[in-house]
Amino acid sequence: MKWKKRYYGSWFVASLVMFSLSYLWHGIFLNDIDKVNYPLALYYGLAAFTYLCIGFIVTILATKVEFSSKKYVNGAIFGGVLGFFFYLIAFVLGISFTNGNEMAHVAIDFMWQMVETGFGGLIAGYMYETYKEQAKIEASNRDI
Repeated sequence: MKWKKRYYGSWFVASLVMFSLSYLWHGIFLNDIDKVNYPLALYYGLAAFTYLCIGFIVTILATKVEFSSKKYVNGAIFGGVLGFFFYLIAFVLGISFTNGNEMAHVAIDFMWQMVETGFGGLIAGYMYETYKEQAKIEASNRDI
């Protein structure tokens, strides 16, 4: 039961952080969300679903793959790698907010996606470790 709390909490928080970073980047810094050609409610719904899927993958990798003994390090590394591949897929498919593919814009968006997903992975691993430590403290308090 405790594992479920650690996993689902980590997944939700990581997804929320990545979605928020995406909104911060596209909605506030670049202000290019207004270039979306369909209703914004649909865009935000699809983006939320997408970040839940990305959060799921990065949480699984951060918590199950033993690359480092620290889950947040696993999450940051795997998140950055996933961000690279997710942006690569979007780039190849032509999914972008811009009309042209200026190399400077592409490079900055590429880096941002890697940072965004890497930070989401870091949060997933950190939250998982935090929930795990909290469970140990609660268990030791019950023994007293």
